[in-house]
Amino acid sequence: MNEEHLTAEQIQYQFPHLTLAEVYGGLAYYLLNKEQIDADLVVEDEVFRAAAAEASPNSRSQLRMFAILR
Repeated sequence: MNEEHLTAEQIQYQFPHLTLAEVYGGLAYYLLNKEQIDADLVVEDEVFRAAAAEASPNSRSQLRMFAILR
């Protein structure tokens, strides 16, 4: 996983609809559940890559666009 090492304030600046308290809450939740969350992200990435590999060239282009827009 990529870790950018942003402060809570930097995260809140990037997501102004969140309060600083919500950012700290999210960080606390992540730290308490890091192992499971990281494992879930790995599985999601594997599923995405498998679907992309099986897709037609046109579908891969659409998947790429979807990933970019996410």
